[in-house]
Amino acid sequence: MTIAKTLALVAAAGITSAASAEIISFNVSLPLQATNWQQTIQVPQFNPALGILMSVTLEAQVNVETALRFENLGATGANYSGSVQYAATLLRPDNTILVAVTDSALRDGALAPYDNITDFAGPSGTIANVAIAPAESSMTEAAADLTAFTGLGTIGLPATATAQSTLNMSSGRAVMGTSTMAGMDVTVTYEYVIPAPAGAALLGLAGIAAFRRRR
Repeated sequence: MTIAKTLALVAAAGITSAASAEIISFNVSLPLQATNWQQTIQVPQFNPALGILMSVTLEAQVNVETALRFENLGATGANYSGSVQYAATLLRPDNTILVAVTDSALRDGALAPYDNITDFAGPSGTIANVAIAPAESSMTEAAADLTAFTGLGTIGLPATATAQSTLNMSSGRAVMGTSTMAGMDVTVTYEYVIPAPAGAALLGLAGIAAFRRRR
């Protein structure tokens, strides 16, 4: 085995064994706003001066508040039900998915005959509220992602949030409606290594040895 190859192997072993693994995280939030929306979240990039980026983990928590409104207009009591399907995504700049979050909610109950006041209150009306905060995460080690998330600025990640509702009243006569607000909390965690100085020096020696051998 040549001196250059020996030095290169020793250097690689030194970097692997002595490198310091570190993590750094950033949090970015979008406030509650009416669905359906699409926004771009500016996430701080990984500063390459810190070391060598090994992986990127993204967590998206979707904060959802929904109001389901029911007023029974029938002359008899009635049962109501409302279901909501939520979907949110955090995307790469090319619109491929990094994180997808889905959830659902169901509210039901019974209402008295119409009380002649359409106010979504009293015996014949109600407002059923939903407040949930589902979250999902993903980790990537893809070279293209590591490159995109490395820099001294920010990376713009498109984000979307949608809600679809289905409302029913057994009396067949009703005033019903729904409104949904959604926000998103994004946490990006960078895992990186700080190469050991000794390993970097050995790599330098290996390069010098290889250069001399070529000469």
